[in-house]
Amino acid sequence: MNLLRSYFRMILLFLRTRIMSLQIRIINEVRRHIDNVRDITKEGILLDKNMDMYNDVTFKSCQVLENGTRVQFVYANGVSYNVPFDYVFSWFSEPHFFLENKKLKDWDETKFNIDTKNVHVLKCRKVYDWDVVRIFLSNKTAYDVAWDTVLMSCEPNYEHFGGLTSESKKDVDQWFKLRGGEIIKT
Repeated sequence: MNLLRSYFRMILLFLRTRIMSLQIRIINEVRRHIDNVRDITKEGILLDKNMDMYNDVTFKSCQVLENGTRVQFVYANGVSYNVPFDYVFSWFSEPHFFLENKKLKDWDETKFNIDTKNVHVLKCRKVYDWDVVRIFLSNKTAYDVAWDTVLMSCEPNYEHFGGLTSESKKDVDQWFKLRGGEIIKT
């Protein structure tokens, strides 16, 4: 019975990841279509509609650097962003997952208080057809960072730089004024 239950959980997790990947791709296609309809052209600006689905919006790799204080996001096109972890941490109001008995479970804010002191990145890996990097932290939480989240937060030439809300634009702008030089783009 437990084996059957584990098997069904594994199938559900697999289906969930496939559905999320499909949702991300559909959203990207809708964005691209909307931009094409509006016929937006801005010189020197990275537009979603001009991005290659396999080179510009997928990750080639990710690395944990400097004892877990930085994360390097490397895109398939070769562009990389070496980002301080505290900046990555600020992109999200809460974790996406937590580890319990070596198993990843959906975050439940009613169960836990997040320990944010002395937290560092343990490891990272690509998930959801390489559209997302999952970052595992020392406080047993995990975050999923999508390709466009990195661009919104780190690439001033990206059309959605700063995010999609006025609050996120203000936060990114403030961080860039104070510490923008800490992001290393290669």
